Amino acid sequence: MHRYAILAALSVLSGCVSGPD
Repeated sequence: MHRYAILAALSVLSGCVSGPD
């Protein structure tokens, strides 16, 4: 389950970084 949490966090971070930037 922790893996999903990490993947979700990375996905959100990547989206925020690749989104506005």
